[in-house]
Amino acid sequence: YPASKKAAQAAMELDDSIPELHLAIGMHYLYYEWDVANAEKSLLRALELNPSLNGAYYHYAWLMELLQRSDLSLPAGDKTIQLDPLSPFMRANLASQYRNDSQYAQALELVEDTLELEPGFGWALWTKSQILLEMGDIDGALEASAGIADHPMFFYRRAVILASADREE
Repeated sequence: YPASKKAAQAAMELDDSIPELHLAIGMHYLYYEWDVANAEKSLLRALELNPSLNGAYYHYAWLMELLQRSDLSLPAGDKTIQLDPLSPFMRANLASQYRNDSQYAQALELVEDTLELEPGFGWALWTKSQILLEMGDIDGALEASAGIADHPMFFYRRAVILASADREE
């Protein structure tokens, strides 16, 4: 990461009007240095230079979600699916953002739409299981998690749901 930051800064000295450079530096600040003020500044500059740069909206939405600023994260997340309406990742991620804001109906609608586009998409199934768990629908959460039980990234999901309901299989 430090080398990528140096390279992006060197490129910006030549031409600081390239939005992807501001995105790269914003990501460095966000994920490597945890410097949220500079991350926000860089991501917003990337969006100022290119209002259609979907990656900048995605990372800005994530940053605002981390800061519990749903007033900013949700519109940025909405923009990601306006720019790329067929991306199951962007759709499932936005559903997760709505879930984190306790807007379960909107989250569930988005995750169902995502699963229509991409049946079996792991991130969507994980999100659906979490939404249903938080809504108190343990059986629905278990059903949703069945589709990801063998997925290396999500295999633990079923155990979390069972433990939260004080159940065993």
